[in-house]
Amino acid sequence: MIKLTSIINKVKASILIENLAEIENGQSEFDYKYFTGQISALLETIDTSERELIGAIEEATYEENSQQQRNNIQRYFEGARKQLHGVSKLLKRSQQRGDF
Repeated sequence: MIKLTSIINKVKASILIENLAEIENGQSEFDYKYFTGQISALLETIDTSERELIGAIEEATYEENSQQQRNNIQRYFEGARKQLHGVSKLLKRSQQRGDF
């Protein structure tokens, strides 16, 4: 079972390594590809976390209110997805206009 903390630590480590590489290379231009890749990684993490959490709830409880809990969790995760998709669209628009 993949643990959320290990995924988050891997994402943080990759961000740090890439940031250090950019500093060493003297790049100062905004890297749209990098940030859109990070958003994609976050979306994958959200999907994995949602599946794990829902699965754990289903294993741990057989009560009627567990369906309501699953629905609430799914709604919150969907909200996070929509927010990240919004950031992704903002970056694409900014790239097209050359904002950064």
